[in-house]
Order: sequence, then C-alpha cells, then structure tokens
Amino acid sequence: MSTEASLQEKRQGWLQQRRTGIGGSDAAAVLGANPWKSRLELWAEKRGLVESPELDSEAVQWGLKLEGIVLEELARRTGRRVERHPQFEILRHPEYTWMICTPDAFQYDPQRGRGVVQAKTTSAFQRNEWEGQEPPLHYQVQIQHEMLVTGCTWGTLCCLIGGQKFAWFDVELNRRFVSALIEKEREFWQQVQEGVQPEPDGTESCARALAKLYPEETGESVALPPEFLQYDEQLLEINQRIKALQEQKRELENRFKAAIGPHALGVLPDGTVYTYRTVQRKEYTVKATKYRVLRRAKG
Repeated sequence: MSTEASLQEKRQGWLQQRRTGIGGSDAAAVLGANPWKSRLELWAEKRGLVESPELDSEAVQWGLKLEGIVLEELARRTGRRVERHPQFEILRHPEYTWMICTPDAFQYDPQRGRGVVQAKTTSAFQRNEWEGQEPPLHYQVQIQHEMLVTGCTWGTLCCLIGGQKFAWFDVELNRRFVSALIEKEREFWQQVQEGVQPEPDGTESCARALAKLYPEETGESVALPPEFLQYDEQLLEINQRIKALQEQKRELENRFKAAIGPHALGVLPDGTVYTYRTVQRKEYTVKATKYRVLRRAKG
C-alpha cells in the first residue's frame, strides 16, 4: 500500500472515531461559542446525518501543510522541546469517555512538565483576533478541553497570521471552567445518544444543517404548536421592518446616483468618496439545482 493510500485509510478511520465523542474543535460549538458551527450542525454530524463541511476545505489542507513550520517556530521562540502528535491518533479521557482530542503536539518544560500545543494558521484579515491580550475565545475553549483530556495543566496556542506574523499564548488549566465544560458536554452527548435534536438558532451553520437534514418534502402537512403563532407575528413584523429599511436604503442610494449622474465619483465635504462605476458581467449559465424555500400563506 502506498504512503498516500495508507494516510487516506488512517484518515477515514479517524473521521469515524470523531463521531464517537466530542473533540477539542467541537467543544466551543457545544457552548455556542464557535463562530462557524452551531450546536445543531455538530449534533447532526455526531449522529452521522451530515458530513462536516470544513474538513476537506482548502484552508484546512494548507493548515495541515504549515503545521510543522508553526510548531518549529514555537520551539525556536520558547526554547522548548516540541514533539508532533500522530496526525490521526485520537486520545480519550479515561473517565469522561465522550471527551476526545487529537492534539497537534506536546511540549516539555523543566518546571511545568508536559504541555499540549495547538498550532493554527489564519488570514491577515483575522489578525485583530490574535493581537490582543488573549487568543480567540473558541480556541481557548478548545485547548482547555484538550488539557483536560490529556491530563496537562498548561498548554500553548500558536498561530501564523497571514503567512507573515507569529503569535503564541501560554494558557493554564482553568479547573472551574473545565468543571462547567464537562457538564455541558455531558448534556450535549446525551442528546446525541438519545437523538434529541438541539433547538435551532439564527446562525448560517444551523440553516445549512437543516437544509441537509430535510432536503425533500413529503407533500404532507403538520400541525404546528401554539407558540408558533407568536413566531408568526414576530416574523411578519421583522419582514415588514426589513422591507421598510430596504426601501429607505434604495432611496438613499438613488439620491447618490442622481447626484453623481454621469460622473464616476462623488466627493462629500469631509472627503468621503462614493463611486458609481460601470461593471460588466460575463454571461454564464447557472447549473440546475434544487432547494426548499420557506414562504407564508394566509390560512
């Protein structure tokens, strides 16, 4: 078997194992603190109902390619011994068996002993998230989860930003926080095992999961609970407000367009510039697709 085929086989096994527990990158979603993934989408993934959309993304692939470089830089800057953890080897907490993780590396310090490491890469557009006193919250949740699973009392989050700037943060185990995290994860994992779907939220992730969970309709009707009368009123009010705001937006845009007229630019007294340029779009054919649309019909 070739090296590439062997890696693919290991990866498939790792993907299957990921469904047997809550990983470090899942922990923030359980708390509702993941900016890209909702509790409902994570639940659907763990139930095997949908595939994780980000695992094969180009950003993830480049992150894996650059991981070694990021870890080497951490070792150089700190003087610590940093050893990569096998890429597809999952670790599991001995007591809270639903808690799993795949650390990027472990590091060794003479005073503090072994610590866990998470190596990240991100675009320059996200640099503000890494330039404060603390790393992004969802990554803090991840490393707290991984410290608990691995038995480490400290760890490091490091990140290569835009391919040009390096940031790293040492983090101590917060026992009060991980105690609360254990309970939240326990509740979520029970929902997974019992098939109890989490409440939907307003995220794009939740909408994406629902579209995958219910791609086709049966043609039948269902009686909605009484509280949906209140949701109906709220949705009508919101849609009316959105319509009014859209009309106001168009009016203001039309005022700018009329004032600029045939010119390319309009300059405000404070120096702010509005452009009104011609854009040419090439002709293209949209591929056939099928999706469900929510609409309201009067009873």
